[in-house]
Amino acid sequence: MLVYADIPPDLLPPDETDGTDDIPRMSRTDNLWSQLVLSGVTATVAFLQHPDASIGVVDVFFDPKDLTAAHRTQFENVLRQTLPEIQRDAAVEMPDVFGAGSPDLHFGTIASVGKPPDGVPPNELQAGTNLAHHLCSQAAQVIARGSVGRIRVRDHTEVIRSMIEKFTMEPDATSNPPSNPSAS
Repeated sequence: MLVYADIPPDLLPPDETDGTDDIPRMSRTDNLWSQLVLSGVTATVAFLQHPDASIGVVDVFFDPKDLTAAHRTQFENVLRQTLPEIQRDAAVEMPDVFGAGSPDLHFGTIASVGKPPDGVPPNELQAGTNLAHHLCSQAAQVIARGSVGRIRVRDHTEVIRSMIEKFTMEPDATSNPPSNPSAS
């Protein structure tokens, strides 16, 4: 699954800092990174979910990313609590999609995977994140080709823009700004 978003430069000013009630300070690029990863994981889980192949435990591995402690906590919270809650609610509302008795979605390992030292062969996780890196480095060609075979391409530009624009809107003098723009 290749999930992408075309973000215009005006939403990426240098050194821009965003914040929410639960993540007081995060760089705009870190905010975008977590929004895209969460969006990609959600799209992948939704794509794989069907009555004959329910998903139980999902592990998430990614290239190292320095997030603040609060940001990392909330990033994991969305995976460990919010997405499973959404899946449980959806399973009740749409049993024909999820199948009878489908297991609850659970996120096991959520971890960054660093590159191996020079001269050391990559382990299984390093090889997997390297494969994902190479897929992303060819994103323009993959996006142009679209979903083919086992590769699925999803344009989440509007979803990500709508999430990030919450941080860029000027508060209206006649109304109260949202007190907790979502970082997820």
